[in-house]
Amino acid sequence: MLKNRCSHQVWMLVLAFMMIPGMVFGQDGREPLTPDNAGRIGEVARLGRGKVNAIAFSPDGETLAVASSLGVWLYTTGSSDDAPRFFSDPGRGVKSVIFSPAGTLLATGSRDSTVRLWDSASGDIIAVFEGHDDWVNSVAFSPDGSLLASASDDHTIGLWDVSSGKRVGTLDNGDQRVWHVAFSPGGSLLASSGDSNTVQLWDMNSDEQVATLEGHTDVVESIAFSPDGSLLATGSYDTTARLWDVETGEVVYTLRSDGMPSVAFSPNGERLATGGLGAILLWDVQSGEIVATFEGHVSDVDHVAFSPDGGLLASAARWDGMVRLLDASSGESITTFGDYSHQVLGLAFSPDGMLLASASLETTRLWDVRYSEVVAAVGHAAYVNSVAYSPNGALLATGDHDGTVHLWDVPRGEPVMVLEGPASTAMSLAFSPDGRLLASSNRDSISLWHVSSGERMFTLQGHDSTVSGIAFSIYPRNQLGLEENGVPR
Repeated sequence: MLKNRCSHQVWMLVLAFMMIPGMVFGQDGREPLTPDNAGRIGEVARLGRGKVNAIAFSPDGETLAVASSLGVWLYTTGSSDDAPRFFSDPGRGVKSVIFSPAGTLLATGSRDSTVRLWDSASGDIIAVFEGHDDWVNSVAFSPDGSLLASASDDHTIGLWDVSSGKRVGTLDNGDQRVWHVAFSPGGSLLASSGDSNTVQLWDMNSDEQVATLEGHTDVVESIAFSPDGSLLATGSYDTTARLWDVETGEVVYTLRSDGMPSVAFSPNGERLATGGLGAILLWDVQSGEIVATFEGHVSDVDHVAFSPDGGLLASAARWDGMVRLLDASSGESITTFGDYSHQVLGLAFSPDGMLLASASLETTRLWDVRYSEVVAAVGHAAYVNSVAYSPNGALLATGDHDGTVHLWDVPRGEPVMVLEGPASTAMSLAFSPDGRLLASSNRDSISLWHVSSGERMFTLQGHDSTVSGIAFSIYPRNQLGLEENGVPR
């Protein structure tokens, strides 16, 4: 079975290029495109839902918030048919999300170093908390909702008064970035983790660090207090989760997984969910034994969360692009948001629909669609991330992890030429409708190539992250083509 493409993001950025309104076009409706006016090309649409960075249930369990690289998506947990609401983030991507205890507010931490408070019903931004000097990786409300903690790459934890928006405290984490924060149920302690292999416990009355939990051999990626506050669960890149006695700081259990565990307690405190490689493990907190394994993901489960009544379990895996909603007792899948596989990195049909090209690791395969059989395979020196057919089907372009683009003669299966692009992954490819131009995208730019000569005509720049999808407009006014003299237009 052929699966869909997945990268580390669960979204595809599709670019439709057209001249900005107000430009003067020639008699055929097109202005010659040159390096001088390339900067006037504009983005006219943005599609997709972004890379999953965090998930959180509303207090009533009726809404699941998914923080992504574009904003926050709100799903109704009782129905898979309702379209999600979307809160667009102006802060270059949401790293974390959490509901206030009353459920009326959403707090998000963003890559632009800010914390935002949103009205969870209307989606309006109520307040923006400024003061960090780097990404805000995690946010947490105190149990009474009056205080908000924010963890940042600037090595600090910010403490904010929710009603006034004022910063009322700063916890200094030395020379270590802070990735995660969590309040104890009583609100007297704050747990944090970051670059080191340890977890810090802070007294909220004195703002002093009162304990350091040591034992993990790699970075701690997830932390959660038990509902009664007596235990702290931590998940680490060392592929273990640990249960700590909060009062003594001693390890109660070390739970071993086959992936990087994310952790979440059930509301009654009897179960601990951890994410592993392609599965969620349910542990009995009293015995430290596995009581259930729920499979379905095809990569590390980065995030797990119980609904407030304990009936639902949400999980997300950034590498397979899926957010799953499960029955917490049976593990039965209720619904899935997104459905991708990381095995196939690019797909393209031939113009006649008879062949399908798939890019996977170091191989490009051509499949006969009628019989689901491989009719040709081409090896590469690096991972193949993208494929595209020329409009007449005679050429196949493949983009490599090392930044090169290969052109292949499809009937003969032979290489035609190699285009040496920027030294970063060739994420996406697109031929112009007349087949004379090829566009390739990489980390933060788009290159335009003359197909017959292999010359790179110019480079479009302006993105601040990877350009993972490109497309030529099919309409004459927006079409990129070539004059007889070779001038791009």
